[in-house]
Amino acid sequence: MNKGKKIISMSLAASMLLSSAAGFAIPQDTVIIGQKVFLLDDLENDSLKDEINEAIMSAEDIYYSISGITNEQFVDIEDGLVISDSKKKNLGELNLVKEKDLEIRFDNVDDEKGTALVSTREDIESLFNDKLVDKIELKKEIDLGEESLEITKLVDIDLNGKKLRGNLVIKTEEKGKIKIEGAGENAEGGIEGKITMDAENAEVELDTKVSEIEAKKPFKLITKKDAKIEKVDEKSKEKIEAKDEKGENVDIDKIIDKKEEKPEPKPKPNPEPYIPPTPSNHVPNAKDQIIET
Repeated sequence: MNKGKKIISMSLAASMLLSSAAGFAIPQDTVIIGQKVFLLDDLENDSLKDEINEAIMSAEDIYYSISGITNEQFVDIEDGLVISDSKKKNLGELNLVKEKDLEIRFDNVDDEKGTALVSTREDIESLFNDKLVDKIELKKEIDLGEESLEITKLVDIDLNGKKLRGNLVIKTEEKGKIKIEGAGENAEGGIEGKITMDAENAEVELDTKVSEIEAKKPFKLITKKDAKIEKVDEKSKEKIEAKDEKGENVDIDKIIDKKEEKPEPKPKPNPEPYIPPTPSNHVPNAKDQIIET
């Protein structure tokens, strides 16, 4: 039996168990095919057929884990043996395929939370609240449009050197820290828009450029080396407790990156009009001195 048929057989055999099994992050109820991870429920998903077949063709090893069967371990599909710690380590980063071109990256097989790799506003809306996700990373520049995007969970944002255009509203009662980072090597990444903080229990670690921050409720702001803010209104300044990486208090006005207004260029003077030579002001040159004989 080839690997593809084995995977389908395994999926069918486990389907009844999965219908009542509690949800787990990696490593439960998934199959690892090379560096790709698929939920067992998705193995017969027609929209992922090409992704699965491509992964099977290039994979050397395939492992699966099923709630209630594999005792929270990954098992080799060929010999039925539990994957060793050394093989787990060799797997490295793994990408869980949610939809075509929409994946969650895990640093290793035992990670319970991963990074959503997003390309559109819809991707962010689809994945920021996923129980498997604790970070959002931009694959390319994203324009959120005119309507603000509301995020109701403390999730890190890695701009990955890209620009996020539009306004974000972070509104949650969760307690904890979020990182907004990823300016990139040349500090080209940043948020070209306003972040409205409506999260009183949050601590925000900022390490990139932001056009504006508005504070609806008091919150803590930790500023790192690439942190730049162009605008903070006076009411918001009173609600932001700003500190540096060492925990020292920071004057919020010193963080604000005020753009210098460039003076308007002075108009160039109009050139004097050209006046052709006339007999009265014409100075003869050498040629004029030659007299034909």
